[in-house]
Amino acid sequence: MAYRYNQYYDEPKQHEQLYCACGRRLKHQYILKHQLTGEQLALGINHFADHTDIDAAIMRQLQAKIHEVNFGLDETLRRYRRGVKLKPAIVTWLTTQKSNQFSDTILAYAQANLPLTVYSCRYAIS
Repeated sequence: MAYRYNQYYDEPKQHEQLYCACGRRLKHQYILKHQLTGEQLALGINHFADHTDIDAAIMRQLQAKIHEVNFGLDETLRRYRRGVKLKPAIVTWLTTQKSNQFSDTILAYAQANLPLTVYSCRYAIS
């Protein structure tokens, strides 16, 4: 949801500081927001990596603002790498339905044989 940089990290006594949920003082703070509950969590880079299960190299790219986090797509790709795919009968059924019955996302997932997740199905039926 947000990223905060602590410009006063080296001056902890004179300025307000940023903290991780575990209590550790931070130079870089990431605010995560649960999409369903709205719960917010402030984390440092290490705990962010632990909570999201994102590779450390990707975390460095995020820190450099190269990528934007998309947890739904991340979950789809993790499942795909584990070998989870749609059954051929489901792909056939989805791709032969009326074109306006499902969202473009669902049809694209089916055509690419990507596993459906809660995120990809959220607005599946129009």
